[in-house]
Amino acid sequence: MDGGETGMTSESATGCCGQAPPLTKEHSIWKKRIAPSLLLGLLIVINPMVGTAQDEPDLQEEQAAIESGEGLSARAKKALFRARSRQDEGDFQGAARIMSEFLEGHPDRENPLLLFNLALSHFALEENSLAYRDLSKAVELEPRYGRGWLRLGEAAYNLEKHAEAGEAFVKAYDLTPEHTPEILYYAGVSLLTGEKPERAVTVLERLLEEHREGADLDWYQALISAGSEAGQASRVEPLLDQMLADNASEPRAWELGYRFAVAREDYRAAAVCLTITGYLRPLTRDESIQLGDIYAVNSVPLQAARYYEKAMAMPGTGESVETGRASEFERLASAWLGAHDYARARGTLQTAISEKETVGLWSLLGDLEYLDQDYEAALKAFGRACDLDQEFGRGWLMMGYCAIELDRRGEARRHLNKAATYPGQEAGARSLLGRVGS
Repeated sequence: MDGGETGMTSESATGCCGQAPPLTKEHSIWKKRIAPSLLLGLLIVINPMVGTAQDEPDLQEEQAAIESGEGLSARAKKALFRARSRQDEGDFQGAARIMSEFLEGHPDRENPLLLFNLALSHFALEENSLAYRDLSKAVELEPRYGRGWLRLGEAAYNLEKHAEAGEAFVKAYDLTPEHTPEILYYAGVSLLTGEKPERAVTVLERLLEEHREGADLDWYQALISAGSEAGQASRVEPLLDQMLADNASEPRAWELGYRFAVAREDYRAAAVCLTITGYLRPLTRDESIQLGDIYAVNSVPLQAARYYEKAMAMPGTGESVETGRASEFERLASAWLGAHDYARARGTLQTAISEKETVGLWSLLGDLEYLDQDYEAALKAFGRACDLDQEFGRGWLMMGYCAIELDRRGEARRHLNKAATYPGQEAGARSLLGRVGS
């Protein structure tokens, strides 16, 4: 029976044509959420009255006027001074009481600066709900209050109102004379966390367009995540090209490019990016295996084998042979088979089997011997696989093929009758039984 008559379907060919196992879930898509550190203490010290942006004097003056408490009565200024003094002393409870009593006694004198000051005490006391209430009122009274929006974003985020926090940060960014890029980054990440990925893409695009020089790779990482979740990979791709152009010597940039390409199932681009990553820094063991997988998917089995070998020469991950090394040996052997290097494939499988016999290893050796037309050796290999697992239907089917090639029709019928009891092999086995006779 020639090769065209063997009927080796995709089921049997998968193990002998150099195709790597599919990428695992953790490799096939990158959807990690990025929680912002929200170290807003660093941002709060930004003094909007002392900006570096010389092109927006009106905005600086506007924020300075709000911060100055312009229009406050003498009694309000006195209460504000007393509250701030208590805050300087670390007595936030006392500061909150002073400001609350003033606002309760003089509701007609509510002022965004007073409410902002009260919110600062609530923040220090970890009373986020009260801080959120006060800041919401403050920006309602003065929608142009930059620092009010900034701290409202923090309060909303702490209360897990992530989408609302993101929009507050966008307003804060627009009203901060320096247009601090970190604020816009927090906005994008908050919107992503708040399940608004399309809006996050818009915000992060703006961030990278307005602050390309000095852009942090974390910003691109957030954009990749947002673009993937929004299903808008093609929209963010130009900015990823920008990232690689601006950070050509940064291995992390190429790693991000790799993850983006994998998420798009563009395995050729993924191979390029991870290969370049390996030029810039040593690949980890897992990354070498991933790169081998990608080269296998791209039908470059020789390169796949090289990276598998490189990974297997590194210190292991502590996995048992059953769950770890056996799978890696199968990958390596499949790659050598795909490269038509039967000698190396056979050596790989024999080494693996000497460590620990598995059904997969014996089955792959059977495929190799069948392709090499050593049907006796193939029959023994598939037989050993079935000894290890009597329910291995494909093994019985392949033994039937081997027996036919050896012109042992009685033996072939026994194996094919057994194979016909398994749904996955029934049709093929019955077809062959009709040809070898009863």
